[in-house]
Amino acid sequence: MKTIKAEQVTDNLVFPEGPRWRDGSLYFSDFIDQRISKLDPATGELETVVQLSDAPSGLGWRPDGTLLFVSMARQQLCALTEKGPEVVAELGDFAGGRTNDMAVDAKGGAYIGNFGFDMMRGAPARTTSLIYVSPEGGVRHVADELMFPNGIVLTDEGRTLIVAETYANRLSAYEVAADGSLSDRRTFAQFGQDVAPDGISVNSEGAVWVATARDNRCVCVKDGGEVIAEVLIGQGQTYACMLGGENESDLYICGSSGFRPAPGEREGRIWRARVA
Repeated sequence: MKTIKAEQVTDNLVFPEGPRWRDGSLYFSDFIDQRISKLDPATGELETVVQLSDAPSGLGWRPDGTLLFVSMARQQLCALTEKGPEVVAELGDFAGGRTNDMAVDAKGGAYIGNFGFDMMRGAPARTTSLIYVSPEGGVRHVADELMFPNGIVLTDEGRTLIVAETYANRLSAYEVAADGSLSDRRTFAQFGQDVAPDGISVNSEGAVWVATARDNRCVCVKDGGEVIAEVLIGQGQTYACMLGGENESDLYICGSSGFRPAPGEREGRIWRARVA
């Protein structure tokens, strides 16, 4: 297995999450800081895209370039318009606990995960469903019995969806129908207790980079479960990752000192490693 060390790109964040690469920049959420930011990878400079009044998580774009984001506590899918944030869909009747990460398909439909239980108040873990919001705004469940569906990617030209089940230590894969429905669930990778898969990113060969949410690593896993590489950050734990840069050869990693930083603590960082 190949081991690669990452370099720090920026710091002084609280809890960066949901990174997405677009037009030469890295967009990400900081749900404790309640903002969506954009990072210039060449200079390390940060720009606030929008300051919110709720915690943002998953990010994605419609075909027309409109930014979509998940509002966690309010359990909403929102769009950032010229007038500001607007609610696209109410998700409360479809989510158990906070809504979380997201992947947007080529038509503008959004797959959205949720905690499944009130983790913030110490409720016991239980399974939940993956939500799909159609381009027209319709909301429905498309997959059930998932244990904390977290990072989500679409691959194989949108024909396959892979979702990280954090509390089951696995990646699950589905076939995607034209209407967004999912079927033929299978295990893409099963990990041990040392990997609680959080954010994920898929490379051009179909292997998946996984933030472990356990330690200072991201691992790259092939279909079937073989781990072929790892990236180490200098400190903290990894919670999300995204391929970007020229030919998507750089892995950007969101890390922090822990899931619940102390009040006023700003130990969140973004790291970068050349991986291919």
